[in-house]
Amino acid sequence: MAPLPVPFWLLGWHLAAPSAWAGAGGRAHGVLPHGLGPTVVTPSSLLSVRANLIPSPPTFNSDYGYISWEAYANVSYYTRVLPPVPDNCPTPMGTKGKRQLPDPQLLAERFLLRQKFEADPRGTNLMFAFFAQHFTHQFFKTSGKMGRGFTKALGHGVDLGHLYGDNLQRQHQLRLFQDGKLKFQVVDGEVYPPMVTHAPVHMVYPSAVPKEKQLAMGQEVFGLLPGLCMYSTLWLREHNRVCDILKQEHPTWSDEQLFQTARLILIDAGAALCLTHVPACVLTLQIGGTQTINANVLQVAIGVIKESRQLRLQPFNEYRKRFGMKPYKSFQELTGEEEKAAELEELYGDIDALEFYPGLLLEKPQPNGIFGESMVEIGAPFSLKGLFGNPICSPEYWKPSTFGGETGFEIVKTASLEKLVCLNVKKCPYVAFHVPDALENGSPWGDGPSTEL
Repeated sequence: MAPLPVPFWLLGWHLAAPSAWAGAGGRAHGVLPHGLGPTVVTPSSLLSVRANLIPSPPTFNSDYGYISWEAYANVSYYTRVLPPVPDNCPTPMGTKGKRQLPDPQLLAERFLLRQKFEADPRGTNLMFAFFAQHFTHQFFKTSGKMGRGFTKALGHGVDLGHLYGDNLQRQHQLRLFQDGKLKFQVVDGEVYPPMVTHAPVHMVYPSAVPKEKQLAMGQEVFGLLPGLCMYSTLWLREHNRVCDILKQEHPTWSDEQLFQTARLILIDAGAALCLTHVPACVLTLQIGGTQTINANVLQVAIGVIKESRQLRLQPFNEYRKRFGMKPYKSFQELTGEEEKAAELEELYGDIDALEFYPGLLLEKPQPNGIFGESMVEIGAPFSLKGLFGNPICSPEYWKPSTFGGETGFEIVKTASLEKLVCLNVKKCPYVAFHVPDALENGSPWGDGPSTEL
């Protein structure tokens, strides 16, 4: 297969790699995953190597621990790179560890519950956290009705289903069917999502919130958190703004062509914004670093541990080996300290029996980071694989005509957080994914003006 073109924003992912990039001409002496050896690579070749760690076509899912057509063709499943721990093994994690796993609530309260606030060493703010959560909810939509291991996001990738809806019926309910735009309402001179009485989609709100006060958005849970609603509003405004630009460029285009082209522009711009500014945005999801989980959401972590056991995920070290990393030899090597390491050893009995989710969170953080090596080395290949497989990265799509000409192509190539916000609000505020660099306010991050934008 011929190599795919690499959109400029996709090269932002090399920032997530632990390798040191140096030298002229975009070349670097980088260290590839364990077992591949040091070599001289280009950014695009490194991206390909990392993406190829994910099997294509997919191999396993939660019901099939062997190659099957169902695992390939049934997109209602989440796929997985390692098969489940076989049934009837001597221990829950296979052959290592104790016959009974630790109590999930005990694990969460002892090792994951936040005891005190610890600022992110890089100064990351809530603008980043909500962007990551909003972005990933287009492909992380577990189907509670079908059961664990199933997803409602059948596109399995970046399609902006969280803005346009994850099915055609929901999309049509959200569309204005005029000039390519989405439905909206104007409040105090500014555009907001419509009420569900005007766009009758299913939304999840507290039972006390009446229908006439529920905002209608592409993702049914986005009305529950202000940050998610904020980004939904910004992207709604951006879609309609782009439609106005395309209408001016192509006055004879139909509503359908204006809508479809604007969607392609926003899909590419959204991916560009994520991967250019925050290479690890799809990895954060409020789970980075040890003891960072607020008590109000601790039940989420407990639920994840329980779910991982239902899905029979293989041990943490097995995933490290699968993604080219050396397995940890001890709990102390994992955590970088002694007290928690001793407690974990008492609970699990063997480092090779440590569960995947606790392992991700308890791994010692990288320098100036909030999470460890595995979070990036396991998460990045999935993200890259999804983007390489997205039509926007193909030669047939990555060209001006796809986006309505050079004007639309320029919107994609120059997408930024600042533009997303400032082109869609009356007054442009401070816009960045980190707290302001203000020494007079005691900020420990940086010693000069922000270069984020």
